[in-house]
This record gives sequence, structure tokens and C-alpha cells, in this order.
Amino acid sequence: MLALIEPMLHENTLVIPVVNGVPWWYFQGTEGRFSGNHIQAIDPDGSVSKLLPHKHLIGCVVFITAFRNAPAVVTSTNPLLIVLGEINHQITERLETVRLAIEDAGIEARATDNIRDQIWTKVAANLTSNPLSVVTKGTLDQLYADPKLKPLVREVLDEVLLIAAAYGARIRFDPQTFMEMGAGMGAVKTSMLQDFEAGQPLELDAIGYSVVELAKKVDIPMVATQHLLDLTAFIAKQHQN
Repeated sequence: MLALIEPMLHENTLVIPVVNGVPWWYFQGTEGRFSGNHIQAIDPDGSVSKLLPHKHLIGCVVFITAFRNAPAVVTSTNPLLIVLGEINHQITERLETVRLAIEDAGIEARATDNIRDQIWTKVAANLTSNPLSVVTKGTLDQLYADPKLKPLVREVLDEVLLIAAAYGARIRFDPQTFMEMGAGMGAVKTSMLQDFEAGQPLELDAIGYSVVELAKKVDIPMVATQHLLDLTAFIAKQHQN
């Protein structure tokens, strides 16, 4: 996609990638121990990073649950929220311009001075629900409330929170509140379960294996998460065969 739009980029073009999981640009735009690194799980040769200079980017995290009923037909029963942020953590005029445009379209849009905090919040939501939904075929209310599933969900959540903290991120929900909010989303199928049922590839690299890669960079194991991802990958492979 980036290769296709590259000829359209000019000095003031903004690109807002609406992606799940850890974005390829995570180590761009700020100074730090891993500045300039690329994430093998989602950009193994760094080609995506080279195609799009980070000055064009505005980060985006989407908190929307939706059902794909048919091609171009989507239903959502929960509030719609998009959080936007410059990847260098500045509040800028262009950021506010984009926020207002999305808000005018009827979607709640917020600007933040630390988009990576929001990324880790979404990572926690994705990793605690998406892979397990493929394994169990459970909906969000079941994943976060069923007594047989909650211990595993909480174990994965604790691992994600530890890695997020290691990267200096702040998730503003305590674990119990996080679990209750997840259960409160209702009988919603995750996007990964919808993809699985439709025979589509799963976002395991962006949602899961990229996070395990970040954990290895700071020498923190994610044992439960790794096992869950590998089990999900095995089930997906069997399903395709």
C-alpha cells in the first residue's frame, strides 16, 4: 500500500495508518535506547520504514468494536473512539486539524501527547482477547468473565503491563477495571475471530509476535503469551489446511 501511495506524497502530506498492534514506526520519531530500530515481526528488512519518512506520520489508535456483516457493511454497537498523536509526542496544529475532521464525521476523536501509551492500551486489549477468541471461539464478555478463561487472560494482561512499563508507557486502567471493561463490551466477536471464520490471515505478527519481540529486547519473558500465540498459529494453520 505504501509503495502505491509513495508517488502521491509531497512535503505536507499526512499519512495516518489505522493499524492494530505495534506499528512499524514505534522506534521512530523519538530518542531512546532503540531509536531507529525496526521490528522484525512486522518490518523485517526495514523497507516499510524507508518508504515513508516519519515526518509524514500521525499515529492512530482505534477503540472500535464492529461486525463485518457483508462487503462494505459494518455494524458497531459500542461507542466509537479514535485517539491521534504525533509520533514525536508533540501537540501540533496539523494534529488538531485531523482530530476536528474526524470529529466532524461523527466519531469521537482525541489528541494525545503520548500516542505510545494508547498503543500499549490497545495492545493489552488485543493480546488478551484476539488469540484466545480463536482458540475458544468465545466473545468478549466470555473471555473476560468466564471463570475458566479469566486466569489466562489475567496472566497475559500482567505480562503485557510489565512490558509496557519497561518501555515507559502508562496504561491508565488497573487490571480489575480493565477486565470489567472488557466483559462490558458484550457478546462481540474479535476481529481475529472474524478473520479466522472467514478464512483470512490472522494479525498474529502485529498483535502478538511483535510484542514478544519487544519483550526479548528488554530481557523479559512472556511465557503465557508466547504459548497462546503459538497455539493460535497452530490452529489457524490447521484450519487453512
